[in-house]
Order: sequence, then structure tokens, then C-alpha cells
Amino acid sequence: RIGCVLGGAAGIATAFSAPIGAILYMLEEVTVISWPPELTFRAFVCTAVAVIVSRFTFNVTGTDVHRLVIFEETFQGSKDWQWID
Repeated sequence: RIGCVLGGAAGIATAFSAPIGAILYMLEEVTVISWPPELTFRAFVCTAVAVIVSRFTFNVTGTDVHRLVIFEETFQGSKDWQWID
């Protein structure tokens, strides 16, 4: 059970490059069960390693994290919006 939560926290840390946010997510998910104090250190190490490996992989392959985004951030000019939009 704790391994699944650590994996989820590592995934969130990798997706958003936010290890502290992933630890806060994990705290929210695990507070239903008991929280051993050594789990906080394990979670921080797990999320930090996940972010470092992710950044290293992006640097080695020469890609940018923005290639994973499924929408464009470019401004498409002024557009008349209707009430249904």
C-alpha cells in the first residue's frame, strides 16, 4: 500500500517537476492510515530521485518537457466569443 502511494507521488513529482507538491499529495492520501515518520524521508528521496531522473532523461535526449503538453500556448488573436462558449 505504501509502495503504491510512493509510486504515485513519484509520478506526480515527475509530471509536474514538484517533489514537495508530490509529498503533500502523499500526505493527503496516506493520512487515512498510520503515518510512520521515516516515510517522510523515503517520500522526499523517492520524489527527488524521480525528478532528477526525469530531468536527466530530457537533457540526454535533447527534448523539452513542453513537448509533452497536448495544447498550444500561442495566442491566436482576438476572437468573438458567443455565450455558449
